[in-house]
Amino acid sequence: MEAIAGLAILIGFPAAFGLTAFYLLNWWRTERHLEHNHPQAWVQLGKPNLMTNNSMAMGLQISRWAKSKEWQQLHDPALNRLMAKRSSLRLAIVVAWAALAVGLVAGVVGT
Repeated sequence: MEAIAGLAILIGFPAAFGLTAFYLLNWWRTERHLEHNHPQAWVQLGKPNLMTNNSMAMGLQISRWAKSKEWQQLHDPALNRLMAKRSSLRLAIVVAWAALAVGLVAGVVGT
């Protein structure tokens, strides 16, 4: 059991942080794409910026926009790829953090 816990932590920790970093990079690219290619949609969202305008309300507004699929109305293949990558990364992040949590719990319970 300890070997499984160690393996889950060894793989889960860098995977979770790496995937989270890729997710943030993808989201930054999405914001820049909107700013340069769809300025009206970018302004309508409140000019989101991952570095300077990173409030909880802004994050929720962007998440609602992404879930509502309003971005599909822009008919932009590049934006479609960015949003598809975002969905895949979100799923992978949940799995990686869950693996890390299982490893930590198994390590604590196994000792």
